[in-house]
Amino acid sequence: MRARLDEEFKKQFKTLVRYQRRRQVRRLREKIRSCIGNSEYKEREPSLEAARRKIEDYMEEYRDWEKESKMKAFSKEGLAATKARLGTEQ
Repeated sequence: MRARLDEEFKKQFKTLVRYQRRRQVRRLREKIRSCIGNSEYKEREPSLEAARRKIEDYMEEYRDWEKESKMKAFSKEGLAATKARLGTEQ
């Protein structure tokens, strides 16, 4: 019984951490966008743009990873992804 509760807690905790992490990254991206639009930060615009691009790349990578982690191993998509991965390694 305790092991089952621990597993449920781990699942809930992972979901909560993922959600909060995603929210934090979105907030940071929005802050950077507002700074880019603000005239006080015009001299820093190139570095802010680079930071915004880096965050958006991270968000895309995370979305791809999350999609892959939710994929069932023996589904059509999962088997195709495994076949593609094995084909690129050889």
